Amino acid sequence: MPSLTSEGVSGLLARLANDAYPAAAPMPPVRAPDGADIAASIPIVGALPPRLSTFVGRDPFLGRLSAGTSGTSVISDVLHADGGVGKTELAVEYCYRRVEAADVGWIAWIVAETSTALLDGLDRVAVHLGEGTRTDEEPAGAFVDRIRGAMEQCDSSYVLVLDNVDAIDDVQRALPAVGRGQVLVTTRESNLAGRLGANGVELGVFADEEAIWAFKSRLGELVGDEELARLAQLVGNLPIGIDIVAGQLANGVPTELIEQVLLEVPADRRGVTLDQLWQASVDRLSDPARRLLHAFSMIDPVGIPIQHLGDVEFDPKLDSPELSLFDLARWHLISLDGSNASVHRLLQASVRAALPQNTVSPPKAPPIAQAIADAAALIAAGMPSDVSQRDSWAKVERLDPHILELLGQTLVNEPRIATEIARLVRWLGDRAATARQNSGNNHEALPRFETLAVFAERVVGVD
Repeated sequence: MPSLTSEGVSGLLARLANDAYPAAAPMPPVRAPDGADIAASIPIVGALPPRLSTFVGRDPFLGRLSAGTSGTSVISDVLHADGGVGKTELAVEYCYRRVEAADVGWIAWIVAETSTALLDGLDRVAVHLGEGTRTDEEPAGAFVDRIRGAMEQCDSSYVLVLDNVDAIDDVQRALPAVGRGQVLVTTRESNLAGRLGANGVELGVFADEEAIWAFKSRLGELVGDEELARLAQLVGNLPIGIDIVAGQLANGVPTELIEQVLLEVPADRRGVTLDQLWQASVDRLSDPARRLLHAFSMIDPVGIPIQHLGDVEFDPKLDSPELSLFDLARWHLISLDGSNASVHRLLQASVRAALPQNTVSPPKAPPIAQAIADAAALIAAGMPSDVSQRDSWAKVERLDPHILELLGQTLVNEPRIATEIARLVRWLGDRAATARQNSGNNHEALPRFETLAVFAERVVGVD
């Protein structure tokens, strides 16, 4: 088994994929430039997700996004749709096309689903613009105003993406009104564009032809067009539904069986349909792969660290974690990008909802508790031993979203979590908060320590 370096992941995945997938159909997907090309051409602020290698179609929606920038006012677009339609993927593709066109000075990507995440992202923008990051004495509102002003005065054109926005108040204050920028917001909120005074772009499901293209970009000529059209209709041309079905077809699940699952659920109950599809895939996983998916569902869905997967001290031991990882990828339940994995938020929610939460006979832990224990062990394997060192801070920052999610999941499931696991989760939170404090970001460290105090009182007891 190759080590989980970037080359090891991509090389083994390619060999696994070649076993299951025939030659690609004559409709090549758009490919991303490699990271070196991106860094050399246009500065990227934040973690721009990898380009979807199977991205197809969507030209009408890409065309509606305002191309270019204005010299007098910022162009703002709000891309809205339900979950599973592909908002983030479309925004990612748009950014890469701007990179290829080389018609923009810089691109910033911020996952803005919480106030904390938005402020963290704006901190990175501040560094790029040569502005000071937020100080302990600076209120959050004043900091947002300062960075908004810096963007308005920026001589260079830019694209600022605010992904997965839920609340308007935080975002509205951050939007520059003048300058040479373009702001692209993705959200489920259909009324957000009007409230922000922005261009609204409602993203729909695939057109019939695009649905066939999407299948073929994943399957080649493995299945005939007529069968693909029928399956696409049964999932309502929903992009995420097509991806799930493609994973099942690639692994030999008969078309008739997939149709049977889909026909059991009314077409207008999309969420139930997705749950049924996912469950059909999860049921076919090996026990170790299913356990790994459970762990991935307890942390942030993006940037899941897998480079140390073989060294994680799972308890009880997890057999063949690397093979389990590729098992998940072959079923299209996760995506791999070098040393990281990602899982869709909707799949995470579906997996969590399906996990039995009742107590089982000792010594086994309830499945929900085992998932949290495995997730904590995974994150602990990547935690630097000394968070006082400057070179550790970036590593801890990448783990921070996973730790915050893990703290929340532990609080929600507190009665089922063993004390030693709760203490490990608390330790991870303490390391993340301490790293922020050591780096001088006391304004970010303080609320994390306050959260840990509540966690300690409720879950592990005050000590």
